[in-house]
Amino acid sequence: MLLLSAKDDEVASTLGGHETHKGLFMLRIFLFIFSIALISGCGAGDEDKPDERPPTIEVVDRDVQYLDSYWLPGGRNYAVHENSLAISHNAGVSLLDINESGLVESEIQVSSTGSINIATLENGDIATLMVNHVRVNRIESDMFDVIYMTEDSPDLSAVIFESFGNCAYWVDKSSPDEVQRYTIKEVCVDSQGLTTQDIRYQTENWINNVYALEDGSIVVFESLGGPQKISLLSSEFELLDEYTTTDKLYGFDIELRDDTLFFTGFATVWKMGVSFNGLSEPKLFHETVNPTSSNGTNRVAVHDKGVLLANNNFIYAYNLNGDDVTEIYRIDVEKTIEALVVYKNFLIVSYWDNVDFEIYRISDLI
Repeated sequence: MLLLSAKDDEVASTLGGHETHKGLFMLRIFLFIFSIALISGCGAGDEDKPDERPPTIEVVDRDVQYLDSYWLPGGRNYAVHENSLAISHNAGVSLLDINESGLVESEIQVSSTGSINIATLENGDIATLMVNHVRVNRIESDMFDVIYMTEDSPDLSAVIFESFGNCAYWVDKSSPDEVQRYTIKEVCVDSQGLTTQDIRYQTENWINNVYALEDGSIVVFESLGGPQKISLLSSEFELLDEYTTTDKLYGFDIELRDDTLFFTGFATVWKMGVSFNGLSEPKLFHETVNPTSSNGTNRVAVHDKGVLLANNNFIYAYNLNGDDVTEIYRIDVEKTIEALVVYKNFLIVSYWDNVDFEIYRISDLI
């Protein structure tokens, strides 16, 4: 056994204390270096990680002058008829010729009977929605010749009137029994000029709107008391797909651009992909539009260059690259907008107070 003297004990104790302090000092250095490395590593990871937030796009105010303006009586609805702009109004139906400069060159009033809404057929006929029935009209010597008229019904929807090919669609809210049903009806003109009428779809739900796609399939927006349902029906009105949500997707105004539906909600604008595969999940298009707008004041129009939205007295012009918004412009037209209509390369802007509608060049807006 090794024996230590008292002096040796003291020396050993002193050396042991130095070793302890040295160990603590080295531990502190190691922890400091480890902390620096850890912080640096986390920082490097954040720098390499892409920002997943959508880029903020500045809304640029733009001063744009209209090319021409024109007045017709109130209750105006618009449709493109061959090379003319067809307008239904309280005094009848007119066809306007607008030249390449955006100036109205002529008006032909083809009917002096007021109508609520208008839809153009592929064969050149024009369907008109009246107070309690639907007419199919053929233009003869610059005047309407009524070739078909449906039976009267006391409760037709005044806003839903759609067409595809040589067929027109509307919603009848009247029912022969006590059960309230909403019925989509159809009138078609065949290649021989014969007209047929049919019932295509019935539901006990409130139908907010109907939109015909380019392949003849139909999108129906329904309210289920609280939830909203969007249904995709084939041209034969067979169910292809449907989407139900509690979001307020009323679809008061609907337009199609590159297999994407743009439509208005309560105070928002939404987009939803639609194809033969079905419907995609609706997404909020953009939050630039005033969120305090009242129900139904938003309007939407589409063009190859982008999407145009109207809210109160503003037009929001969205330049799109594919699905991505690249620029947003805002135009103050100083009057409350009733409708936006794309006609050729022009935007027709109609107002609630029944003043002249105005014609803008779309390239000046987007």
